[in-house]
Amino acid sequence: MTTTTATRQNNVINLPIKKIPSNRVNATTKKQLSKSTNTKGKRINNSPINNAPVSALRILETSDASSGILFSARTVRAGLKNNETVVLVSPEKPGQLIRRLEMIGLKVRPWIESGKLIIFNSQPAISGNLSLSTNYREVFGELFDLAGTPVDRMVIMGMDMLVNLESQYLAYASVSKFTQAADEMGCKVIAQYSRNQSEAHDRLDAACSSLVNSYFVTKRENKNKQYKLQAKNIAA
Repeated sequence: MTTTTATRQNNVINLPIKKIPSNRVNATTKKQLSKSTNTKGKRINNSPINNAPVSALRILETSDASSGILFSARTVRAGLKNNETVVLVSPEKPGQLIRRLEMIGLKVRPWIESGKLIIFNSQPAISGNLSLSTNYREVFGELFDLAGTPVDRMVIMGMDMLVNLESQYLAYASVSKFTQAADEMGCKVIAQYSRNQSEAHDRLDAACSSLVNSYFVTKRENKNKQYKLQAKNIAA
């Protein structure tokens, strides 16, 4: 596939509708780890998500949209400071996303212009129904082809929109395929979603807890109202 199937302007790319088979579920296998452990949460300035072991994929469950954008921004910043080429995938409109990132201190425009940060808007592609035939290898491969440069880190916001959560069986199957594809990409893949109280997100949590080696969650501290990052599931 060539970039002519997507709208591209200055490293901000609107994905073509027919290429990414993704959908938000109504409601608002990789082998299960034989051994896991919970570790004490660390603050975002020393985030363990950037150095998690074993798997290329890290899942980040955030408590709300605000912490979602905050932790995603910090993950992007960590890659850029390390001179990595970063791909940021978000269902949010690029202009709005860029403004929100800059409001919390991440000045992304120079990085976009230099080609070190490439933003994909996934919203035009969110249509149709997910199925067991969803080919995440092809999805990630298309992103790399469109980026047009070697990618060191991919940050995916709204991961819950890219997996099938209609039943627990489909959640396990879909997350398993997503995880396997991410592990084969040869770069860090950090996928974020903001947790709500829906059954669909309960299914996603169960699947990620069982199938993903590096699964993190943000918690809000009562005393100083700061976020902590804790490991829900991490390989020993």
